[in-house]
Parts: sequence; C-alpha cells; structure tokens
Amino acid sequence: MALLLDKLRHNLENLAIDRDERLVVAVSGGADSTVLLDGLVRLFGSRAAERLIVAHLNHQLRGEASDADEDFVRSLAVAHGLDMRVDRVKVGALARDSGDNLEALARRLRYEFFGRVAVECGAATIAVAHTLNDQAETVLMRLLRGSGAAGLSGMAWQRPLGMPGRELRLVRPLLDLSRGDVVAYASERGLSFRVDQSNFAIDYTRNRVRHELLPLLRSYNPRIDAILCQTAALLGDDEDCLARIALGKYREVRRGDGLSVVALRALPEAVRRRLLRHWCLEVRGDLRQMAASHLRAIDRILEDGRSGRCIELPGGGVIRREFDLLRFESAIGIEVSPPPVRLDVGTEVNFGSYRLRLSRGGKHLPSADPGMIGGTWQVRLRDDPVLQSLLVRSRLPGDSLVPAGHRHRIKLKTLMIRHQIPLARRDTWPVTTTDDGRIVWIPGISLAEPFASTTDSECSYLLVAQNERPEVERRAKNGEIG
Repeated sequence: MALLLDKLRHNLENLAIDRDERLVVAVSGGADSTVLLDGLVRLFGSRAAERLIVAHLNHQLRGEASDADEDFVRSLAVAHGLDMRVDRVKVGALARDSGDNLEALARRLRYEFFGRVAVECGAATIAVAHTLNDQAETVLMRLLRGSGAAGLSGMAWQRPLGMPGRELRLVRPLLDLSRGDVVAYASERGLSFRVDQSNFAIDYTRNRVRHELLPLLRSYNPRIDAILCQTAALLGDDEDCLARIALGKYREVRRGDGLSVVALRALPEAVRRRLLRHWCLEVRGDLRQMAASHLRAIDRILEDGRSGRCIELPGGGVIRREFDLLRFESAIGIEVSPPPVRLDVGTEVNFGSYRLRLSRGGKHLPSADPGMIGGTWQVRLRDDPVLQSLLVRSRLPGDSLVPAGHRHRIKLKTLMIRHQIPLARRDTWPVTTTDDGRIVWIPGISLAEPFASTTDSECSYLLVAQNERPEVERRAKNGEIG
C-alpha cells in the first residue's frame, strides 16, 4: 500500500499536479480506477472534496450491470464527499448506425465526455487509471497492427486532449504500477470494486491479447509486461528526438499549402516519415485510421517521377503529387467542372472562381503575351465578328490549339503540364472558345494564333480574366503559373 501511494505521489509531482488545482478523475468502478480515486483522496487530504471531480460515462452496453457500475461509482463519490458528473450513451446503437468500431467509438465518446466535464468544472487535467499492464497490451496490439515507432511508444504519461477553446491534458499517474500492485492495494485497504464480465470475452482484440497472448509470452519471460513497457519508453525517447528534428525541417520543405518533393527527398527517411505524419495531422486535423503503411505509400510517390500520382487516405482525403509539390485534397475540397457560360461583348460572367469580361478596345498588354496586371490576365483579340460572343467552358478530351507566335498545334493537356497547373484544378480552368468550338484563349496559359490582334485598333476586342482565389494569384505572380 505504501509503495503505491509513494509512486502515485512521485508521479503526480512529475506531472506537475498539486492539491491546489481541480482534477477530473475518470472512474469506471473497476479495480484500477477505484484505487486511483482512493489514492488521490488520501493524497489530496482535506482538499479532496473541493478539488476532485468524479466522472463516469455509462455506455449502456451491459444492461443492469452497466447501471450497477454507475450506482457503485455514485456510492464512491458520496463516501468521499466528492462532486460527480455522469452521462449515459447508447454506444452499441451508435456503433451499429455509424459502422464504427465499438471499442474505438466508446473510447472517443469517453474522452469527449471527460473533456466536457473538465470545461464545465474549470479543470485543466483529467486523470485516467491506465496501468503498466494496459501499456504492455497496447504495445502488443499496435505491433500486431503494424505501427511504427510512434505507435510502439505506447501510451504517454500525459497528452493534450483537444477541446474547442480550451487546453486540456490527459494524465496517467498509474502507468508504472502493475495490476498486481493495484489489487494488492485494494486488498489491504478493503476496497470493493466492480468486475466487468465483458473483459473476459475473447471477441475483442484487447481481451485476446490480455488472456491469450500475454500469458503465452510470460511463459517465455515472466517479466514480459515490464520489458514491453521499457521498450516502449526507449522507443518514445527516440521518437521524441526524431520528431523534434522533423519539426525543425518542416518550414524548410513547405511551399504554400504543399510540400517540396525535392526538399523531402533530401531528408533521411526516418525524418521524412515523421515530417509527413505531422503534415497529415495538420492538413487533415487527425490521424485516425492512418498507419505506417500509409506513410510508406506516400513516401513511394516521392520516388516516382510522375506527376498526378496519388494515395487515398483512410477516412477521406487524397495525397497527390503535382510536379514538384505534394498536396492534400479533402473530399470536400475536390472541385467539379463548372457549367459552360456565354460571354458577350460588354458583359461579365463568373466561371467557377474566375471572373471574365469581354469589351471593345481599351488599355492592353502585348497581344502575343498572355501576361498579368495586378492578378488579372488580359489579351487583345483581332477584330472578327465571331469574337462578339464566346463560350467559356472546361477543358475537353482532345482540346488543342496553335499558340500565338507558334506554327504547330499543341494539346491543351501538354500546355497545362508545362505551366504546372495542378491536376485537381485543370477541370475548373476556363477555356474560351468560338461558337464552332475553336479555342480562343486559356487565361495564364496561351492565346490561340488565329485570334491574336496585330493592331491597336479600338475595334479589336479586349478579353480579361481575374482569378478571385488569392493563392492562385500568388502563384501566378511568382511565375509558377502562366
């Protein structure tokens, strides 16, 4: 008993938790969380009643047994004179409706609930009762799943818990204590606790690891749990070091909203993988369902010289190589081709994110140079009745033209590749044509030779296109487009 309390006191100090702060304690009613609560009450002493908040989420998975767990935790809170917050969620029904993994969904809902309780109670820290044995099980499960060093580092002593507008953290002050230590403490203190019978069902991966795999490994080495945790700690130290190096390189490889392929390939593979992982977290917002295999797949398209190669990520989103850039496209961000629109003299139309205007005469750039003025492309067209009314559409298979100043026909696809137009934007790029289908102008790319004006006549036409997306204008001004 003294050993557990001494270790718990030491761990609270290392986690910078003192008796002056409010602390949410996640209590399921099992041995681990019951002992954690009892230990915290003893260490907080007279301040326990005003500083500790008990949080219990009833998953409603085991009928009356789940309700009995809730009643038991209530009795603990009353016995210690503590504030208690409870919520009930039909996790089984939610998992069936959503198709989510039951264990993963239950865990996510628990942490969301704990975060809400912390915000409501003005606490910044949530304590959970994971032990050394839980750590060993987690490491084995991640090894079976094919995790890299980050996953095999196991559960951290503390980690941020994301909640809108609040900085919370989750702490594990029993992480170096075994289940045997916990049960011994409960026995010496005469503590009763709930036993979840579902923990013995081998339908769940964690239970199979706990009741089948770990006992087998203990027959080879009785200290396997501690050894797995020690290995996880060593890997965690290495991971922290490499992650810091990767973060230091992150700014060097960023190019706008993408990453430079050349700069990435110059990095050591171990640093590159961690940098890609950090980038995926930033652009996606989470790493759910992503494994080491996905990072290896992203790494492979860096070695492939072809533009347009992509990797679909689990849970949505695509990583695509566009020339010397690696980009992320969310399912929401994928653009569809706008419908064709008619552009007549003296009018202005919108086509996707572009605004186009056709007028007579006016100030212009040299006719053979589809250049830019203040983020706006413009060209002068010859005086020809067929140009009084134009069609603005997306590219079509087989599109080609003879660029102004050239003699040979070139495919539009080739021109877009030369100008490094990202594949995801090619179907939304405006193509202006005559009524009989001849291409007149593609803003930022090329003017067709037959329609270039050779005079300053006020009778000629001025065609103007402005892209209203700042990032596209920025790239164009930097000479990356058009």
